[in-house]
Amino acid sequence: MVPFRKAHFMRLSETPGARPSRAMLPLNPERPPLAAELRRLAAVARGLVPDRRDPEAFHAAKSELEARLRQLARRIEKEAA
Repeated sequence: MVPFRKAHFMRLSETPGARPSRAMLPLNPERPPLAAELRRLAAVARGLVPDRRDPEAFHAAKSELEARLRQLARRIEKEAA
């Protein structure tokens, strides 16, 4: 298991002008193994909680997580074909 290094991660939401979400995903130019990526996404999902100071950030992070999961589903379908 790779030790956590903040430099290897990016915020899910880095849209200019938007407040970044607390959910983090790896910055890896190579595709990580599918199982490892799913475990990281599960950790992101576990950390998603609404924040009373910024309730919209929760929903933005949730939408981004959904998009990543859909990307993985497409990747699985492509590799299975």
